[in-house]
Amino acid sequence: MLPKAFAIALLAATGIAAPYPNETAPYSWTVQKFNGTCSAAACWAWGFSISGAAGRSGQPAFETDGCSIDSRVDGHQQCRGIEVDVPGGVAVQIDSASIIGGLLTVQYTFQQGPIRYTYYGNHSVTRRGDGVQPDFLQPTEFLIVPHAASAIGMRGRD
Repeated sequence: MLPKAFAIALLAATGIAAPYPNETAPYSWTVQKFNGTCSAAACWAWGFSISGAAGRSGQPAFETDGCSIDSRVDGHQQCRGIEVDVPGGVAVQIDSASIIGGLLTVQYTFQQGPIRYTYYGNHSVTRRGDGVQPDFLQPTEFLIVPHAASAIGMRGRD
């Protein structure tokens, strides 16, 4: 009886120590040349470029020529000049833009085969100093680590 109990305990211990097979790999995007147009009351026009290397979980690399958004427009706005090897796009929005900054939200969507994936990430940007361009928005370069993802199956057309 003791050897059987020992074998069960050994199997249980090795099962607990085994790595979790569905663990997601770290993945991030780089935002560069972040800038904005601000008045004394609020910031409203924003510009930057965003890129991402290929992810360990199969996310394709992408790069935008630049994103120009108006925080007075409700909802996400598409970045122009995206380079990606599969159908996809990057949409961005500045939420709660004010005199002190706002929350940059990013949606990266791409399609691989019949599945459309969307990754979501965000980063707070802050106005610093007296508002003199170009260094009053901090940081001007940063990483965004996506915090959520979704996958939707696409049906073929008849």
